[in-house]
Amino acid sequence: TPAQELNSIIVKWHAGYKSEESIHDSDEVVYCIDGNIVYHIEGIDYPMSAGDVLYVPGNMKHSLSNLTDREATVLWTGGIDVLNKK
Repeated sequence: TPAQELNSIIVKWHAGYKSEESIHDSDEVVYCIDGNIVYHIEGIDYPMSAGDVLYVPGNMKHSLSNLTDREATVLWTGGIDVLNKK
């Protein structure tokens, strides 16, 4: 079942970062504070820059990348279950 609690953290992704694809029950919301990233959701790319917000529904395959030459900073909010995955 989806998480009943949410957590927000500030995450910094280094230049050239590419995450693995993941899928989980909880929705997430991403606010780009600084830099540029691309969220890849179910095969569609969503470029983000400072000030952009993206909602990622639960149970959708997604990953992200920072293909620039500088660090990117985001405020990530999502279910506790995502943060506790090992």
